[in-house]
Amino acid sequence: MAELSPDAVPCGPEAADGAVSRVAARAAAWREVEAEERAGLLAACARCVTAVAEEWAARGARAKGFGDGRELVAEERLMGPWVVLRHLRLYRKALSHPPVPRRAPQPDGRTAVRVLPAAPGDRLLFPFHEAVSRLGRDGAPPRRRRGPGGVAVVLGAGNVSSIPPLDVLWQLLAEDRVVVLKPNPVAAWQSDLLVRAFAPLVEAGFLAVVDGGAATGAALVGHPDVDAVHLTGSAATFDAVVWGVGAAERARRKAAGVPLLTKEVTAELGCVTPALVVPGRWRRRDLRNWARSLVGMRVHNASFDCNAVQVLVTARGWPQRGAFLDEVRRALRETPVRRAWYPGAEARFHDLVAAEGSRVELFGRAPEGATPWALVPDLPPVAGQRLFAEEAWCGVLAETAVDAEGPEDFLERAAALCEGAFWGNLSAVVVAPPATPRAALERALLALRYGTVAVNTWAGLSFALGSPPWGAFPGNPLEDVRSGIGWVHDTPLWDDVERCIVRAPFRPPFRPGWDPRHRTLEPLSRALCAWEEEPRVRALPRLAALALRG
Repeated sequence: MAELSPDAVPCGPEAADGAVSRVAARAAAWREVEAEERAGLLAACARCVTAVAEEWAARGARAKGFGDGRELVAEERLMGPWVVLRHLRLYRKALSHPPVPRRAPQPDGRTAVRVLPAAPGDRLLFPFHEAVSRLGRDGAPPRRRRGPGGVAVVLGAGNVSSIPPLDVLWQLLAEDRVVVLKPNPVAAWQSDLLVRAFAPLVEAGFLAVVDGGAATGAALVGHPDVDAVHLTGSAATFDAVVWGVGAAERARRKAAGVPLLTKEVTAELGCVTPALVVPGRWRRRDLRNWARSLVGMRVHNASFDCNAVQVLVTARGWPQRGAFLDEVRRALRETPVRRAWYPGAEARFHDLVAAEGSRVELFGRAPEGATPWALVPDLPPVAGQRLFAEEAWCGVLAETAVDAEGPEDFLERAAALCEGAFWGNLSAVVVAPPATPRAALERALLALRYGTVAVNTWAGLSFALGSPPWGAFPGNPLEDVRSGIGWVHDTPLWDDVERCIVRAPFRPPFRPGWDPRHRTLEPLSRALCAWEEEPRVRALPRLAALALRG
């Protein structure tokens, strides 16, 4: 296949009509493509993704100002090609051998199915990890029905390079729609790579890629042949698309209940992600390791992740709270600063720091174009704090303490704080040491109304794994969309999902890949990409060795 240049990707509003017309002409044909043939197309796409993986990682790192640093290129390799390859493999598996539901008992009797481990090798790659998808209705049919078909427009995210292709795959495979993808202008560097990575679908007319800004997006969304729209971005962008650009028009339309966009719309829009740190008698090593891991959940991708931990919730009566926060400070101090590459991030950082005043603690020397890390400790645990009400979208980490001493009281009060004070309902993290009372933990997990609740791991892992669903807790209305509407990923294609709960050990055998101290991320990321493209048992010992040495 000949290598395409960026010029091969049409650009601008004038390109919208042609792109929609091309895929619309193939919408009925896509509905007729059977599961085995779809699996074959995905296998061909996996080979194409592998062919461009190194260029993908290098370009992404350069676009984000990381230069040629091996660890940061490795981060981009994992965030892009590896995640996409894993999803392609799991979708192929589901199409070729539809999964049989593995029921998982729930404390409240609700129906749930196990979604991790999901494939051979998962028990070694993610040891002692498990995930369940809780279904919204007891006895609901677990297998997703055939999608409605038609034409979808995907308005892609600019922060993580795997998001646009994963949203495309969901529309194709779960909704049976052909797709026009418009990447965010921030991620225009990957447009031609996506054409090459998904060439089998592009050449068959089931996918088109168009570059451009807001005018191009408006032309696509408003096209009469488009049936559905999916976007990943901010709630402000969602409101502009659905309710109109001007504040007055949006307010008038919301009050009247008359949206500008009347087509089916789904979205993933971020969150102020809390991390509940359950008190107990922690070992000093646990304090250090979890401070590093939680800081990693903030600084990963220079903080431009929709699931980046933003608020640490601790217990005021926890005797080790001070020691834990000192370890958080140490982790921030020892983590290299990152370029504030997302547009507007520097101004937003300085505005937030100025607003919080003398309570802000800064870490690291920031050259031009970068910002230091910031910690804002001991925010009052009440609604109305700015860092509770909006995504910082920069390297600011907050901490608040609820009036509690023991784990039971803490979990109840912290869950209530999450419900009433923090914006969004996409993801939450709970760090629970082994002595945490099981009943209290389970009650808290049910009280945390988030699309993903991650116990002793990052919700970002759930995003990457593919078999768990990814999206906001169901029920957000168009008028108050919060973290979004609908699901993506969910490669087993279960129906009527309510939320996902991911669990990992408090003391994992491997250092997580988002930990800034990880020592083997570069070779490990390459090995993981090779594994997802073609799993081979003989590769597992090397993968395990690289993970253990990390």
